[in-house]
Amino acid sequence: MEIGWYLRFTRDGAIEALIDEAQLAQIEHALYIVPEWTFETFRENGHLRVLLSRKQTI
Repeated sequence: MEIGWYLRFTRDGAIEALIDEAQLAQIEHALYIVPEWTFETFRENGHLRVLLSRKQTI
């Protein structure tokens, strides 16, 4: 999974993904590199739904 590319190049303000729980560390690592995003997780049928949101800039 290469979420980092989506975070760097999308013009959208939010990205939603359904991932295996073991992949959560990759999301956290991507956000360390691209810190202008935050995320929330929701459990769904044995997976995690991850909602990534671009931080508001003033």
